[in-house]
Amino acid sequence: ILKSKTIRTTTTAVKQNEINDKINENAKFKKLIEWFRVKFKVKNEKVLVALSGGVDSALVALFAKTALGRENVLAVTANYQTLTSEELNTAIKVAKELDINHKIIEYNELENLEFIKNNSSRCFHCRNELADNLIKVANEEDCILIVDGSNTDDLNDYRPGMLALH
Repeated sequence: ILKSKTIRTTTTAVKQNEINDKINENAKFKKLIEWFRVKFKVKNEKVLVALSGGVDSALVALFAKTALGRENVLAVTANYQTLTSEELNTAIKVAKELDINHKIIEYNELENLEFIKNNSSRCFHCRNELADNLIKVANEEDCILIVDGSNTDDLNDYRPGMLALH
């Protein structure tokens, strides 16, 4: 299940145990869980995970929950009106399967004049608006850090949206 491009929405307690076994076997997974534990030395600090429903953000959410406990993780999915209903439903199902707190925020990126220009920097403007909305939620929910499923492979591509998320 961890190698698939999408997380299947049929996770049972048995599959959850399989996932936990895979985490325990994989040094990289352990390292990320330990990163969360070290980063959040003070108990009850909360993290916000930007959850798209894809594998990368789902794994980050799972590792955050494993390290910090369910009560200290909030997954947030942005329904920005260009997200398909399938993508939104996948994110909802993933959050439910991972048994994490989940919030859906809504805004319309088609109201963003820079985004609708549809030029090479549209991803920057899309992600910049996403970041603004995630920061707002993080402040409202007392989350001290926002994480997402970006990974080092993303740094090798032209991704103007990555600049907006920093």
